[in-house]
Amino acid sequence: MYVKFGKYDSYINAIPKKKVTIYPLEDWNTKVSQSYGNVDWKLYPRTGIHYGVDHAVPVGTPIYATHDGYLREDNTAIGALGKHCLYSFWKGNKLYTLLFAHLSKIKKVGEYKKGDIIAYTGNTGFSTNPHCHTELFKGLIVDRNRLKELTIDPIKFYDTL
Repeated sequence: MYVKFGKYDSYINAIPKKKVTIYPLEDWNTKVSQSYGNVDWKLYPRTGIHYGVDHAVPVGTPIYATHDGYLREDNTAIGALGKHCLYSFWKGNKLYTLLFAHLSKIKKVGEYKKGDIIAYTGNTGFSTNPHCHTELFKGLIVDRNRLKELTIDPIKFYDTL
């Protein structure tokens, strides 16, 4: 497994491939094109924060369910996230939600098993190149105004959930 991106290089390379993760792609050899956190980009004028992790992959790359869970929303609204979906799952007694954005296609809302394809990467919304945009949240996302306080850096959880 090899990912080249500054401070995360050694961390990602140390993740055992057989461990349960929230990594949604089949190929671990993807480039992190934008990390989570503060950015100095004109694309984030209101917050200056990128709440997800972007993996540079071609349009149409499958996104897999990371756990048994529920695809709760398939939002095709035009906006910063473009086509996006929310996937919720339980790990122990904790509920988590993954948001995937800039998608080209989303499967139907419903239950999915770990390893099922739930969506395909794209280049919709405020996107400069095709990629898999992943955000991780604690709990069930209901109030979109509270996203900031519920968000977690997905890379830190690639090998723990």
